Amino acid sequence: MRLLLGFLLLFMLATILALSFNITAGYVLIVQNPWRIEISLSVFVLGLVLILLVLNLGGHMFLKVWQLPKRIRNYHLRRSRTRARSALYQGLTAYFSGHPEKAEKMASIALRGEEARPLCLMLAALAAHEAHHFEARDRYLDLAREEEDPETLSMLPSIRSRMGLPAGAKDPSGS
Repeated sequence: MRLLLGFLLLFMLATILALSFNITAGYVLIVQNPWRIEISLSVFVLGLVLILLVLNLGGHMFLKVWQLPKRIRNYHLRRSRTRARSALYQGLTAYFSGHPEKAEKMASIALRGEEARPLCLMLAALAAHEAHHFEARDRYLDLAREEEDPETLSMLPSIRSRMGLPAGAKDPSGS
């Protein structure tokens, strides 16, 4: 139904335009020595409208092309955030399902996204501890200690006590 109404509107507009072209008796005269151009007023107005439409479309296309690098950068940023969130979710699922190796791997992938970094560090440290990857555990805890975020620093004593580590320094026994 919309298509039919659209065609009727288009034919009505074309009819009105054709009738108005026959009514006007004016003309436009452009003279540049030694040339002389004489065209009807209707054709001149139609040409002027078409030129303005082409310029408008060209301007829009230029703006789209100009903004393309920014849009691509934003797309890549959104995609990396989505991947990091997905990796964190998969890491948490793996950790609570009893797969610490997979949890550590997914948490390290999520760390690349820089989103929810404290949670990723703690998950990676806990998973590495349960998988008996003590060097990796210490590396994650050192990264967490270097963070200046008070939220991260407040989680460290609790995580270290869950692992049975002393509150301050690294595990002296190396296990």
